[in-house]
Amino acid sequence: MPITPTGQAVIKSKDDGQSYVVKANDLDWNQVSADERNMGSEIQYLGHVEHPELGTLSWSAWEYPVGMFNDSDQDINGHELETNFTFETGFEPDENWDRLEDHADLPDFIADQLRALSTEKQLEYIIAWFHSQFWDPAQETPYDGREGGYQYVHGGPYETRGELEDKFGGIVAEEIIESAVDEIEIDGTFEWAPSPAHPDQLRAAEEYYESFGPQTLQEIDDALKSGASTVLETPAALSAAAELKQAVQDLIAAIDSRQPEHGGMGHNGPALDDEGNPLPDGFEDELRETTVVLSEQMDADSPDPSVVVEAATRLQRFRAWLMPKIDLATHEFAKAIGKTAGTATAIGFGTLILTTIVPGLDAAIAAALKWLQTILI
Repeated sequence: MPITPTGQAVIKSKDDGQSYVVKANDLDWNQVSADERNMGSEIQYLGHVEHPELGTLSWSAWEYPVGMFNDSDQDINGHELETNFTFETGFEPDENWDRLEDHADLPDFIADQLRALSTEKQLEYIIAWFHSQFWDPAQETPYDGREGGYQYVHGGPYETRGELEDKFGGIVAEEIIESAVDEIEIDGTFEWAPSPAHPDQLRAAEEYYESFGPQTLQEIDDALKSGASTVLETPAALSAAAELKQAVQDLIAAIDSRQPEHGGMGHNGPALDDEGNPLPDGFEDELRETTVVLSEQMDADSPDPSVVVEAATRLQRFRAWLMPKIDLATHEFAKAIGKTAGTATAIGFGTLILTTIVPGLDAAIAAALKWLQTILI
């Protein structure tokens, strides 16, 4: 973002009167508008953060003319702003865009911003943009010599010059585009496939998942048993694997952090959680064993999708099995403490158990399902 917030904001809560610090790098910024005015485009950026005590906080910053900080404002949920960020103009970043890892941090400049760059930076940006959108087909595109070579199943082949002229023609000088073409094609690649960030790839992925509709674990299990192929190393699959690994780690940590007490005189009543709710016998042990299976699979060099399906299915069955067990445990607990508990109370206990004892249960099931959906081809 050309407008750079620095420092920290200090905000006094309207509720408890305490002052809280929000750091500039806590905010997630996005460009939200670009309007034409007398001196070119006026660009608005919006940054927001969810603060645990103050709620949703947001800042707006305006760039006008291009490359210059113009104004800022904030919506801080009715709290009092004691100290604000400092906003600085840093239009040409120091980093080399062509060296960004996977070009994940490449800014999305509009025409006026590109025109304001030096010719050197324009060339650097154009090359980086191209490599963020297009890949050498040797990276992932299927190849069939009998069918004429690479099979561009997700769009393409794309030509360097045509793509650059469509994107940057009329914005930067033709000489810059020519230099970019020469640099991009220096290794002898003249036809390109879409990268995972290319709109064609994103659209293909969306259509792919939509074509299947809502997949269940049973449907995935049936597909695997029927010989469906899987790919574990795509960017989407790796991202889903990381989410699943984190989800099961969080669930194991939540289980291990429990220190259940026991109710009833002489501790002969059913096990209770930290809030005094009854726990079915073996609840945490069985859940932990199943979750550990998922954790071990995500740590393996080549996770076994069938094992993940089985473990995730067990989690689902455990969740369904839990509800009648809660009713029974609540009844026994009521007898132990000399009180009665109706069906509504039992259901309430069930909700508390699911949300307080194993807060990551649903997250782990969802993450496992997402990973399985992602790896199927």
